[in-house]
Amino acid sequence: MKKILVLKPAYTAQGGISNYYKKLENKFTLDVEYLTRGARTWPVHKGFLFESFRFLSDIIKFIIKLLSNRFSVVQTSTSLGKFSLLRDGIFIILAKLFNSI
Repeated sequence: MKKILVLKPAYTAQGGISNYYKKLENKFTLDVEYLTRGARTWPVHKGFLFESFRFLSDIIKFIIKLLSNRFSVVQTSTSLGKFSLLRDGIFIILAKLFNSI
């Protein structure tokens, strides 16, 4: 059976991607797991140091999830901002390194 991991922003982060996943959650017929990544309160940021630790925490949670599950697909939706592209690129590279995609 196919298992999908969806990387999504927190529902407390305002924006189109967050709203999109709010609407889709519980609509899939396949086995889908979600992992929150990125800002939790966008557009408000809590400072560089806090956001850096949050990012490292997201990476660690992602790696743990990859080590404990085998996913057929790792799906991410990103804005086209420089940091968002870099952040999600790191997640994609990690998924590839851990042979999850």
